[in-house]
Amino acid sequence: MTKLVSAAIKFRLKNSEYYHILCGRRHDEIFRLMHDLHIDYDKETAEQGFLTSDDKFVDRRIAVYVARAASQVSQDFNENILYSEDVWPENE
Repeated sequence: MTKLVSAAIKFRLKNSEYYHILCGRRHDEIFRLMHDLHIDYDKETAEQGFLTSDDKFVDRRIAVYVARAASQVSQDFNENILYSEDVWPENE
């Protein structure tokens, strides 16, 4: 069964047609890493989402369905988008 394995950001470098994906524990940590590494990305194309166990990027909306199916959130989770804290609470 497919499940979420990490937060991820999908982006294109400026003046590039190719997408890249960086993964991490939290989306803000990935953005900090991109800043620290001076990654010059196209902010219009950057998309926050998650990486799945079958190596696919899913956006925050699709991630809700993946997390429900994998019992990573409760079946009555009723938000439209998913945050990494919904799947992996801070105290874990």
